[in-house]
Amino acid sequence: MTKKFLILVITILAIYSVFFKYRPGQIFVMNVIALGVGKAFPEFPHVKPGEVSRDSILIDVREENERAVSMIPGAVTRVQFEHSRERFRKAKLVFYCTFGNRASEYAQIVRRDSFIVSNLRGGIIGWVQAGLPLVRNGGAAKKVHTQNKFFSLLVCGYVPVY
Repeated sequence: MTKKFLILVITILAIYSVFFKYRPGQIFVMNVIALGVGKAFPEFPHVKPGEVSRDSILIDVREENERAVSMIPGAVTRVQFEHSRERFRKAKLVFYCTFGNRASEYAQIVRRDSFIVSNLRGGIIGWVQAGLPLVRNGGAAKKVHTQNKFFSLLVCGYVPVY
């Protein structure tokens, strides 16, 4: 862990402790996290949730237990992508996880194979903060996996699961 990243995490924790109960504070904290991920992975774009193009393919890199709670509509799983990678060779791939770090790590690997990659800025938490929908088993979902109780405070309008 780099010193800059550690300072960023401490800053986020301090800000979070002040703002977590208020929506502007939640969005601010998510933006700080997303900025940190973007700086850690500058070699590809970090697309805002409302700016994902219709011709992009969203790829969920989260674990099965996280995906079982909800997913972004139309997304494919990392497993589905891996089983038919060549099918996606010419597509614009947008990887996502909870906040963006795991997705960026995976996007880095996939990029080495000459795929067109980007990361969803803020991950699925950024997606729900933007007011965009989630699905589960083909229907609307109002739950989102947040990894832990701390990050569950960043979601409004959804039931956090951790």
